[in-house]
Amino acid sequence: LISCSSDKKKAQEERNNQKSLAAVVNYPLYNFATMIGGDKVEVFFPEIEGDPAYWQPDAASIEKFQNADLILLNGADYAKWTDKVSLPASTQVNTSKAFTDRLIEMKGEAHSHGPEGEHSHTGYAFTTWLDLKNAVEHAEAVHEAIMDLIPEEKELFTTNFKVVKDQLSELDGQLTQIIDDQEDLEVFASHPVYQYLAKGYGVDIISYHWEPDQVPSENAWREFEHELEHHSARAMLWEDEPIPEIRKKLEGMGVKVIVFNPGGNRNELDFISLMSKNVENLRAGLN
Repeated sequence: LISCSSDKKKAQEERNNQKSLAAVVNYPLYNFATMIGGDKVEVFFPEIEGDPAYWQPDAASIEKFQNADLILLNGADYAKWTDKVSLPASTQVNTSKAFTDRLIEMKGEAHSHGPEGEHSHTGYAFTTWLDLKNAVEHAEAVHEAIMDLIPEEKELFTTNFKVVKDQLSELDGQLTQIIDDQEDLEVFASHPVYQYLAKGYGVDIISYHWEPDQVPSENAWREFEHELEHHSARAMLWEDEPIPEIRKKLEGMGVKVIVFNPGGNRNELDFISLMSKNVENLRAGLN
């Protein structure tokens, strides 16, 4: 009897110590789930080369998602592979569901860059979190999903979510102030990924399809010089630091380079620290 009681107690302790598994499709959701879930949730976000939005998973990654207790999706057509494989409907959570009326439709020509190959920026713009008010709603959806999964830890998760919400709201206020200080702000962007930044904060953004490690063609430079004559923009947003040749050419034209990393994939900084760095880069670049 003592042995049976001890075995049952040990089994119960093992179940209590076993973490729930949440699988996510991008870095913002990875950070939100990690910060809110704390040591109660294991978060799976695969190592991905290139943009996670266009990633094609291997069999091992698909199995990990299939076996997860929770699958956190971005929504807005992000990670289309999730519609093409068999994933349990009961574990999926669309974290942008609360603001589907604010999603931005877009059209674009097919083009190729990076390891993801040819694709087009059509359908919905999906870097939804770049309006940090949307990021708060993503985090809130993560919070609610984790609470439903482990209701006995509701107080812990709510406390953790408040920290995330306060930090994001603070950055949202800073972005609003920086842009409000600029009259009719207009900027260029090296890639069409800043739609929610533009809409959320009232910025006019003229987008290109330039890569930070590839020098634009002479024809592309001529077209850009023509655009300079017809726009007030004198700064360009980049997803990553462009090679010196590009920076030198732009600065020679009187255009400041502002690195504003969308943060969809892993970074040496956590998501909130990365957004904070982006805000400071924007402040310095527009000052």
